[in-house]
Amino acid sequence: MSFQYTEATLNRLIKYWLNTCLILLALVYFRLAADVANLPMAQAWRSMDAGDIRFRVINGQHTYLLGVAVVMLFHKYLVNNETKPSKIITALFIIAVIVLQHRSVWMATFVAMISSLALPSIKKTKVINNLIIISIMGIILLIPVVYMGYADKIISNIFLSAERATSLTTGTFGARVSGWKTILYYFSHQNFLHQLLGDPFGSGYARSKIVPHNFYFQALLRVGVLGTFVLLLTYLITMAKLFIKLAKKDDTNIYLSLFLMLMIGQQTFYVPYGQQAEHGIILGIAISLAKRKKLLSNLNNTKSQSQYFINTTPRLEKDVNKT
Repeated sequence: MSFQYTEATLNRLIKYWLNTCLILLALVYFRLAADVANLPMAQAWRSMDAGDIRFRVINGQHTYLLGVAVVMLFHKYLVNNETKPSKIITALFIIAVIVLQHRSVWMATFVAMISSLALPSIKKTKVINNLIIISIMGIILLIPVVYMGYADKIISNIFLSAERATSLTTGTFGARVSGWKTILYYFSHQNFLHQLLGDPFGSGYARSKIVPHNFYFQALLRVGVLGTFVLLLTYLITMAKLFIKLAKKDDTNIYLSLFLMLMIGQQTFYVPYGQQAEHGIILGIAISLAKRKKLLSNLNNTKSQSQYFINTTPRLEKDVNKT
């Protein structure tokens, strides 16, 4: 099987992702305005949230799409030869992620952004300077909210969410920790074959119909120790290869660092949530970037025209060199 991801292809993919998220962002701000104004329509999404925290106008999985968009926008400020997006747009994305109060998305987005400090291809000063500038933009954008008197409601809810995020015994996170303990107890009392291969699909989660809210425990129950080990090894090898490529500077593709940041963010997000279909797009591209081999090293074209493949056979190399 082969993949052909040029930088032009990745540029288009990221453009489509960001444009889709702009539509989602507009919906979020419309719903937030309706919620603040206590319009009747706000009851529709308030009733869908299991907790008593306001302004969660979309769920955690959808909010993480905005978090990924934040990382994509932030990455554009850190690399050369990239059109820099408006910092106002980036600040609007960050404000939305914070106000939506999904603590798991906070952590996943923050860890992905901060991980850029450890990447050899990115200057630390760029990371710090852009974080400061975006923060200032965010504060300026919040001034009208403070002036209109809505800031107290929003800020109090954000602090309440942050307080609950640090508690291992109360709130939604406390309930999840209790569920994880139940899963570990159930798993430890299974026979060797069940522990190795997991329970059949459709059998519930440790005799519960509720999803564990942890992708690692979910994988452990479904595919056992063997499947979970292979899954984690895939992520670990992919991230290691991306980091090595960046350290050796033997690959000029600017998206190596982005997809390494996104992979780190994914691993953080999986602690309280499960995997979503769109996450497979990020994983698949990251694997292809980690394993790709540059075939046309003597091309006079720029990197956007270079072609890359996985598991390239000698016959394929010969065919490509003829073109």
